[in-house]
Amino acid sequence: MKIPLSWRRIKYRYRLIATQCENCGKIYFPPRFLCP
Repeated sequence: MKIPLSWRRIKYRYRLIATQCENCGKIYFPPRFLCP
């Protein structure tokens, strides 16, 4: 993992924020805004 990317993800990791896909219902942690 690259350093700048890891710093941007810190707030999501410490707050345990995740997202749920509206199409398939999977839960992603750290959050993703597009379903793969």
